[in-house]
Amino acid sequence: MKVCLGLLTVFLLSLSARGQYMEKVIYDAADSSNAYYIAIPPASHQIRGVLVLFCDFRSPESLLPETRLHNIASAGNLLTVYASLGPSLFADSATLLRMNAILRHITTKYSADTASFVIGGFDLAGTIVLRFSELAFQDPARFILRPRGVFAAASCVDLTSLYHTSERQIKKNYFPPAVGDARFILDVLQKKCGTPEGQPENYRRLSPFLHAENGPGNEQFLDKVAVRLYYDADINWQLSTRRNSLYDTDIPDGTELINRLLLAGNSKAEFIPAKAPGVRSNGQRNPSALSIVDETEGIQWVKGLLNILDPTNPKAWIPPYKWMMPEGWRGEPTYLPGPNSPRFPLKAVEDIRFPPRMGSSR
Repeated sequence: MKVCLGLLTVFLLSLSARGQYMEKVIYDAADSSNAYYIAIPPASHQIRGVLVLFCDFRSPESLLPETRLHNIASAGNLLTVYASLGPSLFADSATLLRMNAILRHITTKYSADTASFVIGGFDLAGTIVLRFSELAFQDPARFILRPRGVFAAASCVDLTSLYHTSERQIKKNYFPPAVGDARFILDVLQKKCGTPEGQPENYRRLSPFLHAENGPGNEQFLDKVAVRLYYDADINWQLSTRRNSLYDTDIPDGTELINRLLLAGNSKAEFIPAKAPGVRSNGQRNPSALSIVDETEGIQWVKGLLNILDPTNPKAWIPPYKWMMPEGWRGEPTYLPGPNSPRFPLKAVEDIRFPPRMGSSR
């Protein structure tokens, strides 16, 4: 406990040194030791949007050294929240209630607009975040909000695949940590859900996606929301160090989920291979690391979904509409007011289309 408190103090000092304020917020006084989240408000104190990242089997503050998302979000008028879902493998009723309670508390405490949330999950928390989002769109009356965007990093999307890949890890018996995790996962799934073959209805209810299903499944409720799945796609490393083929990873199911969303007309569904190998803060190479999320590009994606203007980078603005543009034409967004109109009371984007060679010296 003393070590944990010491680490938390280091994080607080580190954040203070960068001019950031971090707050430990208890959302359930009856369970103050576990029912809390870490909030990092924007440097401007003007909250234009909220990014909530959920983890599992660890404390919220454990995410702080693993990513710079909160640093970049703070400079972009975004409130960042890190929260833990505890020892949860899937979106059962208790976990859904916990997520709902956390999101409701954030909206109340920070007077946050429920239409300005983007939520994500790391590792198995990503599985839960995806299922939560599906249910929020399927039955909005039960949930505090419907996210503008949802992302998962190094996450399983199909619980039946999780079951069978765990069986294969045990059978291979090659990498001890993976074997230990597989034994734990199988034990939990068998006790709470049964087997995919014996109790398929449990897996159909709890899994965000089932690869073996031919018709539309739970993923159909993500057809109108921006979805991103991040993975470390270095298969050669998996083969050489873990003896894992592509089918021992979550990547095949992740690509199939994104493909089905694209086929359903969701042009905002994206599979994001990591730009660099996953590495944890202790320097250990691991495909299940938050470093696979490029923080600068990721926050720009969030700001684009929320249509937050960034005066320092007009070209990063993503319009909420599509214009037909003839081949060879170009677009040029400019923020208003310009430097010659400092007293103009409104803020806007002037989005102009230019024909070929217009403005060129040739």
